[in-house]
Amino acid sequence: MPATWKKIVRGLTPPLLVDAYLDRFRAVRYTGEYATWAEASARGTGYDAPNILRQVTEAARAVRDGKAAFERDGVLFQDPAYNWPLMTCLLREAAKHDGELRVLDFGGSLASIYFQHRALLRDVAAIRWAVVEQAMFVEAGRREFTSDELSFHATADEAIAAIRPTVALFSGVLAWIEDPHAVLDTVIRARLPAIIIDRTPLTPLERDVAKVQHVPASIYRASYPCWFLSRRRFLAHFEGRYTLRAELPQHDPHVKGTDFGGLYFEQVGKDGGR
Repeated sequence: MPATWKKIVRGLTPPLLVDAYLDRFRAVRYTGEYATWAEASARGTGYDAPNILRQVTEAARAVRDGKAAFERDGVLFQDPAYNWPLMTCLLREAAKHDGELRVLDFGGSLASIYFQHRALLRDVAAIRWAVVEQAMFVEAGRREFTSDELSFHATADEAIAAIRPTVALFSGVLAWIEDPHAVLDTVIRARLPAIIIDRTPLTPLERDVAKVQHVPASIYRASYPCWFLSRRRFLAHFEGRYTLRAELPQHDPHVKGTDFGGLYFEQVGKDGGR
């Protein structure tokens, strides 16, 4: 349909129907309310669908080769865009460590955040960026994207041993793994100086709730389980060990009553972090 006719049709369509269309075909959707991960997982296709890895790899190549500004979830963007709250936290950590930034990027795909923000990181004296991912992403990363700054690892322990990170980054990942609390505890026990949580659904509920996330076909066909995490239970992991230094607000207009923002923690006792 020509662009002019699309505008006319949209102008004649009641707003509620337009919103319903966008929710159904363009926006990420969350359905159901399940007590366990297994229940939600049974209703999705999962993350290991080969079309996901193929699309993300092709997009990451385009960004690496300068053909696009950045990618997110395999979708290419031609104009630069930066997550300024996240970059403020990371650059602060670099400043605290004599200009050196060592990031454990848990669930970082093929280093999407690193490539998206590499222009802002050029003046950092030294960078080590270690992505922890599923085996198929680690294999693709090691084959095509590893560099002196960038590495890929199968476990957090492996990444910690390799680069001795000064900050752990969980961006859009903790809610999409079966046991986020165990993963978070593993990293907290490593006593890294800082932990940054970003793009994570936190709710005022007293319990975690599992849902199914549906990715619109315009990105790729997939659906997978996702936790809407209890903010109270989530914050309990950090009590006495880390101080909440700042919140990174971000909201999903399609989900009511849930904060999709982030949290920036500093280890207690580090630079007045109590």
